[in-house]
Amino acid sequence: AKIDQVIVGKKEKKQAKHIFRTLLDATVKDGTITTDNNATTGVKSSVSSEEELIFEHHAVFALELAVRSLFCNRIHAQELFPIFMSKFEAILRTCIDCSDSRQVQLQNPYLMERAMVTVLRSCIHMIDQPEMRPYLFESLARLIQLPPIFLCHVCDRLACGMAIILLCSYSHLKEVDEWVIVGDLLDCCAQYESGRQFI
Repeated sequence: AKIDQVIVGKKEKKQAKHIFRTLLDATVKDGTITTDNNATTGVKSSVSSEEELIFEHHAVFALELAVRSLFCNRIHAQELFPIFMSKFEAILRTCIDCSDSRQVQLQNPYLMERAMVTVLRSCIHMIDQPEMRPYLFESLARLIQLPPIFLCHVCDRLACGMAIILLCSYSHLKEVDEWVIVGDLLDCCAQYESGRQFI
């Protein structure tokens, strides 16, 4: 209850942005921070598997708190959500290792999965806000680019989220390009047996 009052509850815009940004800064390694213009900086370093696991659990906890803060402060969502998107890109950069040209390596897949689910939850809860739709569909389009080595394990969650969006919010899909993004994501899900059960 105290966490809700101190961190997650409704805030004035400046305070909401500060709390939201601070929580998201904990989701990327090595002191990567989010600046006022939403840029991210930071470098990777070698850490032990135990340190990776501790970081991942702390990062997921911070991300979940940030999401709750976002939903409590929907009135400020147009300014908060781009902060999440810049951090989402940073998470993908640090979690997807393309240094080996023969195979993509994943780090912190649990954090990646929670970030993907955050995008889906945001769409489910905020797609009815016209000013948010460009940001939300930009984030959905980013999911299409997730590597198959990751999608094959999470496509059931992706397909379930897309099914909820279609069932509950299809009337909010106004533009052709929005339907194209939805169709492309459903096609991604249909490539895997666990995703086909929802579509």
